[in-house]
Amino acid sequence: MKTVTEMNSPKTEGWFSVVVAYEDRHARDRMVRIYDNVTAGLADEIELHFTWWRFDLLTDPELFAEAVRSAVEAEMIVFSAHAGSEFPRPIRQWVDAWTKQRANRSGALAALIGLDED
Repeated sequence: MKTVTEMNSPKTEGWFSVVVAYEDRHARDRMVRIYDNVTAGLADEIELHFTWWRFDLLTDPELFAEAVRSAVEAEMIVFSAHAGSEFPRPIRQWVDAWTKQRANRSGALAALIGLDED
């Protein structure tokens, strides 16, 4: 199986694309453990394209626009964050931007919400 994890690589036809928005290193590490299990379990069955966006990167207008494009095209969007707080304004604005552009496009949305020790 081939996986691509570069932040700004273009989506290629036939790949299953996943956008991961994560709060910080702990939230990213939680998602990386799942990523490792998913990619190992699928063997050579499917090509995956992961795009990773740390929450604070979305305050940059250029990165924000790229993250919107990634989410519009993705088959799955995953949030990895800590419990007990609401998403920061840039994340809420990002969600508003890509949901308006997806129209009737199907996809999956997942959230990994927990504590650092989870």
